[in-house]
Amino acid sequence: MAHFAEIDATNTVLRVLVVSNDITTIDGVEDEQRGIDFLNDLYPDSGTWLQTSYNTSYRGQFAGAGSTYLPDRDLFFSGTAPFPSWTVDDRGLWVHPESAGDPPEGYDWDEDTLSWVQPEAPFPSWVDWRDGQWQPPVPYPVAHDGPLVLDVDTFYYWDEDTTSWVEVTE
Repeated sequence: MAHFAEIDATNTVLRVLVVSNDITTIDGVEDEQRGIDFLNDLYPDSGTWLQTSYNTSYRGQFAGAGSTYLPDRDLFFSGTAPFPSWTVDDRGLWVHPESAGDPPEGYDWDEDTLSWVQPEAPFPSWVDWRDGQWQPPVPYPVAHDGPLVLDVDTFYYWDEDTTSWVEVTE
């Protein structure tokens, strides 16, 4: 099955329809124009049709209602930039400026410095940053019945005044 996105004059995807391979394929080769012609015949007042695929990165991201088509780059993307400095790459994904490098685990993007920064500690007593996250000064309570397993029936919250975990009671 082939998927086709209808785009309007602003390059916004209005809908995505599925067209049978019997229509889009000739002599074992898929032909996008056959699908476009079929949809234009079926919906003569529709917008522009373009093929999209969720199995490959053909034209960036799989088009969905509300996503955008960039004609100069022949790709679909969705959403808005998480920050003004971010751009859409050739896969249709939002990416940070190339000079920023790969995001370190647990770090946040700082638009002012265009870099990855360590987030603020959730509590003043949490001063140990390890493995991409803040560590409490007292480990989270766990049940010891064989391997270490969290007690899923008991919940705790952090009390900064006592710098300890306090059991949540009903």
